[in-house]
Amino acid sequence: MNQLTLAQLIGEIIHEIKYSNPNFNNEWEEAERYTEFVEMGKEEWIKIANQGAPVSYSSIKDKLGNVDLNFDGLEEPKKKRFIDAFNKGTIEMPIAVKFSDNDFDLVAGNTRLSGLVRKGIDPKIWIVDISELSENFKDGKKKGKSRPGRVKKSGASCKGSVTDLRKKAKNASGEKAKMYHWCANMKGGKKK
Repeated sequence: MNQLTLAQLIGEIIHEIKYSNPNFNNEWEEAERYTEFVEMGKEEWIKIANQGAPVSYSSIKDKLGNVDLNFDGLEEPKKKRFIDAFNKGTIEMPIAVKFSDNDFDLVAGNTRLSGLVRKGIDPKIWIVDISELSENFKDGKKKGKSRPGRVKKSGASCKGSVTDLRKKAKNASGEKAKMYHWCANMKGGKKK
């Protein structure tokens, strides 16, 4: 079990932070950046996401990708929404997806995460665990319609480590980002 530092404990006590569960319906647009969620559709995403659970940021921070903790460099409207929510004392938990024990990606709530860390708080993050679901994509069987050449057509490449591919996905958008995530998931599979 991870222990809070004194600064984090004081931060949570002083600010009396309460967390609300994420609004998965509102976060669907963010979830659509991941092929796995697009393929399952919005209703299934909401169903699986609701089965998640909160963890502390400190317990996964070294395994969590797609994070920008530079609060000052984030979008002004999002920073204002965070500050308003923080002053009211209730923060909606950021959402991360768990691909495996060592591979997490922040799906939504970067501004909330960044703002809380800046305030010396170890935030709670809602984890959507698809590590076992991802196994279905690794068994070599075709799921749904196969579209050969999707990776190449998008301009992506499956060359590089899983970590490198996740970084490339973070910096890409649309189909190219989806293909980098797909490649990372395929490479992250267990060898038979």
